[in-house]
Amino acid sequence: GVPVTDLLIDANTRDALLNNNQFMDLYKAQNYGNTFGSIAPEALTDDAVCIARINVYGKMINVICYEGTYTDPETGSEKGFLPYGSAILTAPGCGHFLYSDVSMYPQGGTERKTFRGERIPKLFIDDDNDTQELRLYSRPLCVPETFAGWTVGKVLNEQP
Repeated sequence: GVPVTDLLIDANTRDALLNNNQFMDLYKAQNYGNTFGSIAPEALTDDAVCIARINVYGKMINVICYEGTYTDPETGSEKGFLPYGSAILTAPGCGHFLYSDVSMYPQGGTERKTFRGERIPKLFIDDDNDTQELRLYSRPLCVPETFAGWTVGKVLNEQP
């Protein structure tokens, strides 16, 4: 096996965990509160919050709620990167990202150009309506460092 340090969950799993009486009783129990861990939400990014650090058989696990979304290109609907009721246990340094080039037509251009980087900005200007729109393009590829550096589970039943 690999060492585990983070538990990544979606917002629905977070709510279920924090509303679970058994979980909260362990947290509140006399003489156990200091060894159980802490519930002290701390923003890591705009989309990620470390909601707790819990002691699991002597190993501290960071419980991180990730609420990042994307627009599904086929349906146009907004979806979470982490599906409803999901939980992912990860090992430290379990992988890294590589980024592909992004090809596009620059503002006002007629010739396609290719750009390299993690995030490529493109500014759209609408002079008729006096508006601007900034889009960021990215083509990430997750590259695992070790085989089976994470475990994915579904911990809640289907969405009500």
